[in-house]
Amino acid sequence: MKAEYRTRLLASIDCARFLLLQDLAFRGHDESNISKNQRNFLELLHFFADHNDDIKKVVLENAPKNLKLIAPDIQKDISNALASETTSIIVNDIGHGLFAILCDESRDASTKEQLAVVIRYVDSHGYVIERFLGILHVRDTTTLSLKKAIDVLFSKHGLSISQICGQGYDGASNMRGEYNGLKTLIMKENGSAYYIHWFAHQLQLSFVGVAKKHVQVSSMYNTLSTLVHVLEGSSKRQEILREQRLKKVVDDLMTGDLLVLMYDSVIDVLLIIENDGLVEQRGQAYALINSLQYFEFAFILHLMKKIMGITNALSEALQRKDQDIVNAMDLQLQELNNRFNEINMELLLCMASLSPSDSFAAFDKKKLIHLAEHYPCEFSKLDILALDTELDTHINDLKSAKEFLDLRKISDLTQRLVETKRDIVYPLAYTLLKLALILPVATTIVERAFSAMNIVKNRLRNRMGDTWMNDCLVTYIEKNILREVENEKVVNHCQNMKTRREQL
Repeated sequence: MKAEYRTRLLASIDCARFLLLQDLAFRGHDESNISKNQRNFLELLHFFADHNDDIKKVVLENAPKNLKLIAPDIQKDISNALASETTSIIVNDIGHGLFAILCDESRDASTKEQLAVVIRYVDSHGYVIERFLGILHVRDTTTLSLKKAIDVLFSKHGLSISQICGQGYDGASNMRGEYNGLKTLIMKENGSAYYIHWFAHQLQLSFVGVAKKHVQVSSMYNTLSTLVHVLEGSSKRQEILREQRLKKVVDDLMTGDLLVLMYDSVIDVLLIIENDGLVEQRGQAYALINSLQYFEFAFILHLMKKIMGITNALSEALQRKDQDIVNAMDLQLQELNNRFNEINMELLLCMASLSPSDSFAAFDKKKLIHLAEHYPCEFSKLDILALDTELDTHINDLKSAKEFLDLRKISDLTQRLVETKRDIVYPLAYTLLKLALILPVATTIVERAFSAMNIVKNRLRNRMGDTWMNDCLVTYIEKNILREVENEKVVNHCQNMKTRREQL
């Protein structure tokens, strides 16, 4: 009996794992025996049974009626076990080490406010790792609610606020507020949890802010917005453009890029609307034609196209997962807007001395010692004295070693140190490098988590519960880790969750 139960449970685990990896719904509206489509979980289990006689003998109609292991609650328990084991691998990889926390909030398909939490750390091989830790429903977005949610998540996974050495949020006041913001509450518990406003987000806000201050640029974007509204209001108008072998009709108009290429075609469509459209549409078309033919509009359109081409390359560079804080500073030579005075520039300038580019040309021992003094929990007074001596040996060794001549980024340096076992020889210097790498730069992974949320909890699955959604998101986003989870650990987890009718 136990062997049959194990086979049945493993078959259900394999079904759940596949559906979670592919982000497929488990159930449908009709799962009865007479249904032609019992939906994904049961249909997949039927498929396994049809292709494996050992499974076929113990599942579905061949299983005890009260122990089929296909009920919705069982499916959720298995999914929760898979998600828990996935998160456990992430937490074990962090261990007692330092990490940065990246957070943002957004509404899901059922208009519930959700807080996504991502952890950034350096693994044992010297690589920068960003992992999705979980998503939590918060009743409101006040600072206290967000802090409480983070405390609950950390307590669940055995993490501590004292391990945080960096915080990354957007510019919302509930996140970055000097007196009552989330970053302030965390820094009250851990003074070394420095807050960094996302560099890519700074670039975006700076660009938008500058554009809004110039009336001509703002007017150009208003004209583009009206143009998009007029063209997307009729499939016939879009079809006219498609007939001229042009792709991406409406979506790319707001960049101004496509309008430059298809200017004549757009004018032709507007002339058709002016002559044959409804009364109010004729007026809009007439006004748009006049606006588009002004020299000032054409000049600003080409100017913004050029500027956005430059800033897009910078934005993409800033949002790379392995980007470090020093490289980000090199890309943004100075703060683009005075609104971002939260960044501790002294701290960042000290970190610039860690850059290995140009044979460690930026190395400055005084700045690095001053950097260590910003982290009293990691560097005691004795450690500071030892660091003074260690840095001399460290820099002389690296400058004379061929393995370190071609390095450009701090992440390259930490990986090479681990490969050559020098992270053990120079532990204090390596700790400084990890602290610099851990500070968050980009918001990309958090935004991707919300994109995944909109896929997992969509219009058709908007009744999904919070725990169920978190389990689906963790396993879907961290699917590479989910593949490493052993079935035996999932079996044990399921058995320990609650009392089962059958015990292994």
